[in-house]
Amino acid sequence: MPSTVLKTWIAEEKQAGANDPQQAILLTVTDEGTPHAGMKITGQNNYYPHKTRSTI
Repeated sequence: MPSTVLKTWIAEEKQAGANDPQQAILLTVTDEGTPHAGMKITGQNNYYPHKTRSTI
């Protein structure tokens, strides 16, 4: 995932009033879609599963 996307998400979290917007949980997902990894941005009810490996 491009770092510009992460920076955008962090900026949106800060604007929304998150106390610590740079905090995120990074995870991955199995081929069957079972979450064992993905991304959850602090302060929002969201989850972005990843099925491919990122090099960032």
